[in-house]
Amino acid sequence: MASSDRSHSPVHGRRPTETDPRLDSRLAAIDVEARRVWISKLLGRAIGPFRPSHLLWKDETGAFLEATEMAKDRKVRLKVLWPQIVMDDEALSRFVRAMRVTIDLKHPNLIRLIAAGNDGDYCYMASELFDGEPLGMLMGRHGRLERLSIDQVLRVGMDIAAALDHVVARNIVHRDIRPSNILIGRDGTAKLDNLIVAKAIAGASHDKISVVGVHEYLVDLAYMSPEALLEEGAIGFTADIYSLGATLFYALTGQPPFASETLVELGRQIREEPPIFPETLRQNVPVELQNTIGRAMAKDPKDRFSTPGELLRTLASIAKSVGLDA
Repeated sequence: MASSDRSHSPVHGRRPTETDPRLDSRLAAIDVEARRVWISKLLGRAIGPFRPSHLLWKDETGAFLEATEMAKDRKVRLKVLWPQIVMDDEALSRFVRAMRVTIDLKHPNLIRLIAAGNDGDYCYMASELFDGEPLGMLMGRHGRLERLSIDQVLRVGMDIAAALDHVVARNIVHRDIRPSNILIGRDGTAKLDNLIVAKAIAGASHDKISVVGVHEYLVDLAYMSPEALLEEGAIGFTADIYSLGATLFYALTGQPPFASETLVELGRQIREEPPIFPETLRQNVPVELQNTIGRAMAKDPKDRFSTPGELLRTLASIAKSVGLDA
């Protein structure tokens, strides 16, 4: 167990701060209304070559809208970043350059990026319009959290591991795999979304806590690897393997592997404590699947799967053993 001075360990290169949750709640209420007005101004107007028609959903970095690419008369998904995310021209240029690296990436388990740019103060990225919804929204669709079946967890794991295996060849690290960045289609296909967005906006925005609030920041942090949490050296693809393991834990059990009301304690858990075995939260979980998630979430990157391909093959073997056609 760590001594008390470990509570000062950095999160994203700085000492975490806490805010009064009542203040956070009041600020969130103001922010919700401001964003509602901001989104309403987007609808029906041209943003670059696109014209958004209605809101699909929102996340901590922007609004997702269905739009039409006017020159081709095709439907796309347009994400417009919140004004707080990209604060100046230099940050905007970095974002657009970073996003364009992924435009030619195509894989059945990746949301394909079509374009990225800006129109005045609006910074946007256009992607394929996929008939699906984020994993977190899917699990909470009926007003209560519903866990995925074992078969569904395995399918999601295999699909996202396949997507990661594809991007590793391009030396690309996602850096932000979590339930809100995995879309599930009506046929059960999983697609990885927001590829390298976390890197593209790094350093471009205010302190993330001031943008999303403490609660949402804690939700995001729960899926981050120990080395990404501390930003120790280069963040490699094994950080994505860890985050996928943490996301599968959530899909399987209905709760993140670590949780706390404070940043300091959550960071300590991620760095020091092993996740509990899923079988303590759900019966009849295959031992092989539990061990696979545990290995993916090893504290030391060297103890995880060596590549996303190795993780994919392991999940496929488990799927075969339980009678699922992989």
